[in-house]
Parts: sequence; C-alpha cells; structure tokens
Amino acid sequence: GDCTLAFDSDGRLFWSYLGSPVGSYFSTVGVDMFVAQCDPVTGEILPGYPVNVSQQIGVPASSGINNDKSWLTVDDHPGSPFRDRLYLAWTRIPASGAEVTMTSHSSDHGLTWSPPLILGSTDPSLLIWPAHIAVAPNGDVYVADHRETGYPTGTSGYVMLFRSTNGGQTYPQQSTPFAPGKADLTFNVQSLAGKIPGARFWLQGTAQPWVLPDPKVPGRVHV
Repeated sequence: GDCTLAFDSDGRLFWSYLGSPVGSYFSTVGVDMFVAQCDPVTGEILPGYPVNVSQQIGVPASSGINNDKSWLTVDDHPGSPFRDRLYLAWTRIPASGAEVTMTSHSSDHGLTWSPPLILGSTDPSLLIWPAHIAVAPNGDVYVADHRETGYPTGTSGYVMLFRSTNGGQTYPQQSTPFAPGKADLTFNVQSLAGKIPGARFWLQGTAQPWVLPDPKVPGRVHV
C-alpha cells in the first residue's frame, strides 16, 4: 500500500510501497518500506530490485516498527548539485514510544540508503502523521508533516516544515506554516470524539500536508 512513483532526469522510473513480511497489513510483525526501479514502458521491476529500505537502514518490521505513509521524490532538476538523488519521508510508528517523521536518501538509484534522520520532536504525546517531501529546482529538500496533541479531534493541529540545503544530510531549518490550532481536523471515526454529524466516513487522508517548491520563483514554497 501507500504507493508513490517518481521519474529522475534520465527517465528512470522508481516505485515505493509498503509491504508486510507476513502478508498481513499492520500485522504484529509490522510494515516495511520497499523501493523498486521499473521499466518505464512495461512497468516490470528491474533486476536487483525491490530493495527493502527499512531492513537496510535499521528500522525493520521485525523489530515491531510500522513504517507508514512513505513518500518518494526524486531530484530531477538539471541545475541541482544533487541531481537524480532519491528521497523518502515517512512516519515511524513503534510498538511503544513516540511517533516521528523520518527521512533518508539514495545516490545510487535506490540500491543503498543513508542512515535515517528524525525530523523535529520526539514527544510521545504528539500524533505525528503523515509526511510529504519535495525538491526545489536548486536542490533544496522540503518535508512537511501534520502534528496534533493526542488523537485528532479538530482542536490543536499544526503543520511543521523542514528544509535541507545539503542533499538531505541535515534539516536545520524548521518552521510552522500553520501554528497550533490553525490546521485542525478530525479523523471522523464514528466511535470517537470529533465526529462530523451525518458524515459516516473516515478522514485520515486530510491530515497530510503537501509541500510544493515554486518551479518559477526561487525561494517561494507552498504548503
């Protein structure tokens, strides 16, 4: 599940997705992230792929971790010093403890990945989920996520934005495009607080902020 696709500047096609080693979604074994390079004409997975990124970088499902909502982007910008680098952002959901936004990058077409970075708070009282990632024309990388105090009921949500200028090695710049209380939402689970009268469907997808570096105006970022 949670598939994303991206092309690099040479037309290579990459596919990221979640998978459970025992074939059961969110099983007691957990969920891993996979990345594959595919034939852009047939869609066939190429030799050497898929790569179990979670296993490689030390956050495997076998340790009781669910790696959720992974998002893949590729720096396909000709003027970038990190051209064709792959980036992943996702939420690490451990069996106990804090949920966190994490990111990793690959400089060899997804075959090997950098040690994962935790972005922002590790406060276990926060529900941090999910994340989105994008690359600007100059190679800067932006990650946005949604944060809430406790289970989302539409009262305290906010959005964090992280920026890297060195190809995903560090993300020192942090800002809050939507302050606490300005990105409120509810998952609308009917048995919990915060439900919308008459709307009997869940709204988990609304939590994900999207970030778009402006392709024409340097330095402008839309969230």
